[in-house]
Amino acid sequence: MNLFTGMTDHEIASAILGFALFNGYVVLLAISLAAFWATSRPRRGRVRVAALWDMAATVLLMISFISTVWAAPVEKSFIDAEQQPAEPFFQGARFGKVLIGLAFAAVALLLMIVGAVQAGQQKRAAAQQALHAEAPAGAGRS
Repeated sequence: MNLFTGMTDHEIASAILGFALFNGYVVLLAISLAAFWATSRPRRGRVRVAALWDMAATVLLMISFISTVWAAPVEKSFIDAEQQPAEPFFQGARFGKVLIGLAFAAVALLLMIVGAVQAGQQKRAAAQQALHAEAPAGAGRS
């Protein structure tokens, strides 16, 4: 039994693209939610604001995920299936919508990187502050 029986080349490429996009967005969404959870926990009575970057990334990834439905409504394909087999694959209004979703995902990935960098900076600053708070008053003098 062949999964792609009766499908045109454009429909096969669309099915593979849809599978890859769906799984890619799910993985990125899981990473952004894990990063949000890790950075939003209060430490030493302070909440790090780096978690806001991860939350914004999560929202953009949800928009990207929704764009897969927007680009390919029921029984349609990402790559215009009405095209003849000799026509180029990645053209048309539907594929343009896929590119819009990928642009949102790229911005979300950038926000996740910014959040990770800022979380590292805030973690180092909190560690330095804790180190200075724990040091005895006369420890630096001889």
